[in-house]
Amino acid sequence: MKPFAQLTYQGRARRLRQLAITALEQYDLNITNVSLISAWFNAIYRIDTAGGQKYVIRVCHPDNRTPDEIQAEALWLAALRRIPARLRIDPALAGTGPGRGRNVDRVARD
Repeated sequence: MKPFAQLTYQGRARRLRQLAITALEQYDLNITNVSLISAWFNAIYRIDTAGGQKYVIRVCHPDNRTPDEIQAEALWLAALRRIPARLRIDPALAGTGPGRGRNVDRVARD
C-alpha cells in the first residue's frame, strides 16, 4: 500500500472516505450518499440519509493531529452542542477576521 503522503488528492480522498464509511457504521444511519467536500491530510464529507438528514464527518490522518488535540476538538464540539439554540450564532455569519468589508473569509451555505 502506498504511503498516505504520496497519494494524490483523489487517492487521499478515496482512502479517507473508506475510513469515514467504517466510522459511520457505528451509528444507526441509513446513508444514501457520502460526498467529498475537501480532502488533504483531513477529509470532510457530507453525509445524506434516507430520512433527509444531513451530517458532516471529518476524518483526520493520524499523523496530522495528536490524540490530545483530537480530544480537545471533541470536547469543544460537545460544549457547542450544549449552547441553548437561542444563543447559537447562525453558521452563515461565522468567519474569521474583523469583518465590516475588510479582507475576511466567510462561511457560505450550500
